[in-house]
Amino acid sequence: MKVRELIDKFYDKISIGIWGLIGIGGFLFLGPLICMIGAKDLLGCDYIWYNHAVSELGMATSGNWSWLLFNLFIIISGVLNFFFLLGFSLYLEGKYSAPIAKIGMILGLLWSITLILIGFNPADTKRIPHFHIARTFFILALITPAIFSIAILVQDKTKDRQKLPKWSASFGFIVSIIIFIFLNQDLSAGTSLLNLLPGFCRENIIPGLVWEWIAFFIIDLWGIVFSILTLKKDTKKTLNL
Repeated sequence: MKVRELIDKFYDKISIGIWGLIGIGGFLFLGPLICMIGAKDLLGCDYIWYNHAVSELGMATSGNWSWLLFNLFIIISGVLNFFFLLGFSLYLEGKYSAPIAKIGMILGLLWSITLILIGFNPADTKRIPHFHIARTFFILALITPAIFSIAILVQDKTKDRQKLPKWSASFGFIVSIIIFIFLNQDLSAGTSLLNLLPGFCRENIIPGLVWEWIAFFIIDLWGIVFSILTLKKDTKKTLNL
């Protein structure tokens, strides 16, 4: 049996969209929201999304009941995200679309690995590797959706040979723009607050950290949108090439 046939049978059992909805919509999107409930930062102050980094939810020394759960959610989402992006890359077919989607598959694999590594490298106990891995995650999240958007745009021109609507390509470019804005934010104001004396609680909005959350959730939204668009669909070849 050919490799492609094995892959088709694999996605016959659990469709591409289900992998994405569980991995991205569930563990990556809902997971952090659940972990925010009652969370405290390193100084014992209430965790508030607009002035705390995403990674502070996973700090091992924060005393949060959910720090382990957060990292577990991130690791599981990385594993499931790989199966979603693998199926998604094979779902796009065509003379130009398929090769470009394969590039997206490779980047998606690396992207999924960074998610897993983030879960194994909390921001407080392994701060330096966490910083580099997290930055790599966002850089890959900037590039990968854009690559898939190009693959969508270069699908065969006839309508009956397009597996995804071309308007959906705009989502990938929006993700890239937002992440680009985030990566150019000054995060020093937020990170310096991690080392302040006990008793000081953050009250003001920290723009750089707000942009981090926007970037994080726009990535999730991208995954959810394309999970829905590929729901109940497999990777079987539908184009007569």
